Amino acid sequence: TMNEKKEQPNKKNDDPPDGPTASDAEKKDMETEKKEIEIETEKKEVEVFIIATFDKSNYGMNFNGIFKSEGGYEIPLGWKVKVTFCNNSDVPHSVMVVEADIAERKINLGDTPYFDGANTPKPNTLGTTSKLEKFEFTPDEAGDFSFACGFPTHSANGHRIFLKIKKDLKQAAFIAPAKKKSDAK
Repeated sequence: TMNEKKEQPNKKNDDPPDGPTASDAEKKDMETEKKEIEIETEKKEVEVFIIATFDKSNYGMNFNGIFKSEGGYEIPLGWKVKVTFCNNSDVPHSVMVVEADIAERKINLGDTPYFDGANTPKPNTLGTTSKLEKFEFTPDEAGDFSFACGFPTHSANGHRIFLKIKKDLKQAAFIAPAKKKSDAK
């Protein structure tokens, strides 16, 4: 009996320290580590991870902690874009692709994204709370767009990040906001 008791604690110590399930790990990735992008250059596919209310900046109206299109994505024309969206807030938020200037000034973005399929369900009425939504689209036009919250007034109040679709781009990229000089004072 002495040996049995001794083996038990040892067995515990040999177990790997972290053994969460894949889904837990996925959720943890999205919530804690800032994983914004996964790129498959040969397949011409990019997966982007967009988290609404990542933190409290801009009263929670942010994606990945970014608002007013100070950061975002650059993606080559014709690449498939797979979006995983998560809302960390009880306030309804959504994401949809619209033209950049519309995202900036329009109070109600409607339900129809610029590219087919480029939105979470019912973006301007329902929004999404506390669950993952996935969608994909393939931009067939170059230009300046936004991943914008479709909930009325949110995008105009800064709940948007940029999406630049570029013809001669070889590689997709996440562009973090530039550090402002005013912050250094």
